[in-house]
Amino acid sequence: ILVLPILDVHTLVELMSKVIHPQSNLLKQTDAYPKPHNVLLGYFKLFLSPTDVNKQYRIENNEIRQITEDFPMDGTIVVEIIGNYLSLFKDYVEKHIKEAEKANQLTFLYILTVPAMWDARAKELMTQAAIHGGLVKNNQRQNMLMITEPEAAALSCEMSYKYHNKGATANFIVCDAGGGTVDLVTFRLEKDDNENDVIFQLGDGEGDTCGSTYIDDEFKEYLVNFYRPVGLDMPNNSADFNQPMKTFINELKPKFEPYDGNDSHVIVNLGRPIPSGYDKKGQVINGKRLKIRRKDMQEKIFDPTIDRVEELIKTQIGKLEKGKIDVIILVGGFSKNSYLRQRLTRTFLPIKIVIPDNAVTSISEGAVSYALKPRMIIT
Repeated sequence: ILVLPILDVHTLVELMSKVIHPQSNLLKQTDAYPKPHNVLLGYFKLFLSPTDVNKQYRIENNEIRQITEDFPMDGTIVVEIIGNYLSLFKDYVEKHIKEAEKANQLTFLYILTVPAMWDARAKELMTQAAIHGGLVKNNQRQNMLMITEPEAAALSCEMSYKYHNKGATANFIVCDAGGGTVDLVTFRLEKDDNENDVIFQLGDGEGDTCGSTYIDDEFKEYLVNFYRPVGLDMPNNSADFNQPMKTFINELKPKFEPYDGNDSHVIVNLGRPIPSGYDKKGQVINGKRLKIRRKDMQEKIFDPTIDRVEELIKTQIGKLEKGKIDVIILVGGFSKNSYLRQRLTRTFLPIKIVIPDNAVTSISEGAVSYALKPRMIIT
């Protein structure tokens, strides 16, 4: 894990979710960018359960498909990759905790959050990766807990769904909308004989690679297609995209409001000016600023990804054999997107769409809550 003050938070988070392989090269790195002959891998955690990669996530996802074609992602290799990543993560976290606590001897209890659809084998492989990474020793497994990501979110959001549903029982979906994937699980809240809350998981979860970074990809593709007709065939990784992408990710995407019938525009500063005389559609101001119609922004950049999120939720709702869904709890970084919230609220009325105050950190907070006060979600 590398501290990079020159990068914004979004970039740092994205780098932290990927690894450079082979690991021997990673340990020699002095910066966060892969040198020649190294391979930047994402989605590596998913391959602890390859059956679910094929079943739950779209194989047409280019990055996942490329990984499956280029690397034999068997359990041994993935355990090594994740173990090496966890080793660096452990050193980084423990260093900062010890500095803050000013203590030489601390006992650590690790709580790992994993996808809801993982079976026992995938969880055991994750445990092996944690052992490989030095989080615990094989005979110290009691110093590590494991909980699924939607379960952690459900525990973190207990007050949210109880507040929004006043009845003694409720069916609710936890929608974990992150940067890469969106995962959903349905739960039922009931009271036991002692009037304590009990949470049951109802059926299997759903997942797809339709997180917020795919909106970023659509925006970059829009820029590539804009430049091509003016004679600038720029590759996706061109540095000229850095500034407009930063503007889109940090400013335009979070606050985007859908097309309302007015012919309004959003303005983006271009990383590379276009030659004079090439702007045939009046899209460019002084060769340096691009005007994008709000309707195009919605239909070409946002809707392809958000349509997939909606379809995923519809599929999950359709699995419920008895009763109805009372609440959809939206967590994860993507949950803060204004347009996503509006779309889901409109599409799924009268179901309440709830975004807790701690939506971005709810999984981590729920995992810690589980460690401090263990309670079960019945599956």
